Amino acid sequence: MKCRCGRVGVVAVIHETGEWRACGACAVKLAAAVSAARERQHHGQRSNYVLANDSCYRGFMGELCFGRAFDLTVDFRDKRGQTDGGIDFTLASGLRVDVKVDTVVAGREPAILLHAERGTPADVLVLVTLTQEATSPAIAGWVWAWEVLSQEPVTTKKGTTVHIYRGPFKAVEALRQAERPAEMLDRIEPGVTWNDLEEAGRRAFGLSYENGVVSG
Repeated sequence: MKCRCGRVGVVAVIHETGEWRACGACAVKLAAAVSAARERQHHGQRSNYVLANDSCYRGFMGELCFGRAFDLTVDFRDKRGQTDGGIDFTLASGLRVDVKVDTVVAGREPAILLHAERGTPADVLVLVTLTQEATSPAIAGWVWAWEVLSQEPVTTKKGTTVHIYRGPFKAVEALRQAERPAEMLDRIEPGVTWNDLEEAGRRAFGLSYENGVVSG
């Protein structure tokens, strides 16, 4: 199937006016247009989280990168005031994926930052890296969400409390065969804490923690 411009290598995109199929170049143009319009629409609105000026566009780029790799539809609809529930994609295996984006900076390892107060209902967090100019998206790898949540929360200079995970990351190809272990809790029930989820993950994968070192 071809894009409207005639190119091949398309990705399905849902946006405010419906679903269409675009090549990578046209999808990026749409991401830029939609994110610019959204920034204008929501300019000055308060947010509970500190965001970069181009965070919407960077987020789209990360989702496009993952969506193209896994032949999945990217949702560009505006959910401000609502929520996507922290789930960007659901794989055929049932695994729920949240794509995180980080900028490549010399001398610093890319990392996943997860807001501690927000948590995540996702099973898997995927890290996509971008350049400072928001180009050259690449999937750095993925990690089980409980592995990120097990990191001790820290408070940034801007006052946001986050979990920071710097690796190791699993190869993206392994995600195609990955399945949620039966021992892991499927959802957060009343009274279930993040520590419970972390412990479930440890049991599922036979991992142990001692003095901050993972073994197993």
